[in-house]
Amino acid sequence: MYGQPGFSHNTGIKKSILLILLPALMLSACPFKDLSPEPKNAAVQAPLYIIKSSGPEPFYFELGPGGPFLIPSPAEASLSPFIPWTHSIHISHFLPIRINEPDNEEILYAAVNRGGILELRNKERETMLYYHQGEETWDNYQVAAFFRHNNKPTVFLASERFFSVEEHPSPLSPLWALEDGSLKAITISAVNADKSAALISNSVFLGKDEIWYIQKSLSGQVSYFRTIDLSLGGQEIFAEQYMEASHPLESDSDLIPPLLSWALAEAGRLAQKPCITTVVSPDFPAKRLFSSFPAVSGTNPENPAGLAKVNAADERPSGSPPDIENSEFPLEISGYYRQYAPGKEALAAILFPDGRGVYCRSDGTLIKDSHFSLPSLQSTVNPGTNNGNLSEYSGNFVYTGVALLGNGSRIFLVASWEEQKDWNVGAAGFLLLEINW
Repeated sequence: MYGQPGFSHNTGIKKSILLILLPALMLSACPFKDLSPEPKNAAVQAPLYIIKSSGPEPFYFELGPGGPFLIPSPAEASLSPFIPWTHSIHISHFLPIRINEPDNEEILYAAVNRGGILELRNKERETMLYYHQGEETWDNYQVAAFFRHNNKPTVFLASERFFSVEEHPSPLSPLWALEDGSLKAITISAVNADKSAALISNSVFLGKDEIWYIQKSLSGQVSYFRTIDLSLGGQEIFAEQYMEASHPLESDSDLIPPLLSWALAEAGRLAQKPCITTVVSPDFPAKRLFSSFPAVSGTNPENPAGLAKVNAADERPSGSPPDIENSEFPLEISGYYRQYAPGKEALAAILFPDGRGVYCRSDGTLIKDSHFSLPSLQSTVNPGTNNGNLSEYSGNFVYTGVALLGNGSRIFLVASWEEQKDWNVGAAGFLLLEINW
């Protein structure tokens, strides 16, 4: 399979271009009063929305071909036919980046499959949402990886050959970085600089050993490389080394920060079964996979294949349909972690597909944890509305990713959601909820 060692599903579908820059129209349909359009400034890109406060109610956004737009709830999402998740519009990855060490300022980015990059940033008492649309060619490729390079959010595009009827050649510009408010094609030595050998990069990911791994192909022959720095050339390795690096890191490993290890263990106790957690953090250059129970990354006598379906090189993305709880495979969940400095405050949040979650905070000496629950997406679907009794359009609404934005007394939880049916996705989007835990 192609793309980042680790599938990501998506949502949304092509419809007519949505006119989302009509704030008066949007706000007239919006019950939240503390959401306002940004005054236009010709010198800088204006955000789509400015969020001043959400109170106890979340803001729900749906993703469409033109970017995100506000909706009352997923029950009011567009009536979208289900298509394979690799082809659909959805949030495939979150990526928090720290841009100001002294003030611990962070920007939260999200890669939108077949779309572009979302940007969320705090400014005093306001949270601003931007959307950076990818070029037209993005519609032909899967967002296979999303990572930090030179402290800039960078997307890796790849051809998807599993569900596609029409095969597109590998993109001429597979790497795109967000610089100065616009997406620009870039070259990174270990990924796409070797023009003479005509090697095509199929995947790039951060392994459990915190080393980068790249899969390339030439005339049907596949080769594997690794490097400690993507700006440097890669060292060729065996396929077994590549696959081993793609497995989740056990939660009792010394390489995992103590608070994150605590949160993963608490999530495992809540789930009462092995879990694979996809964690994003401003302390990580890309998403990382962790197992809640050490045993799940090894050989299970009842499942000799081990993690064949959930390791980073061949995983169903976080947020599989709820019936995974009754399957033989570990439950896939999502998480967020950050720590400003050793001995300082640290935060961690773990989110289950059904909205249950674990939140942990440490002041450097003590750890406090609590359970929380986001609004049920399943209960928002009512008979007679968009997805009510139409079997062709009805699926499972699940949460697929989580991140935190802000610090001090103002923290937003950001969670991606999708309407899923088997390996297909209908509507998709994300919610923002101001928390006070």
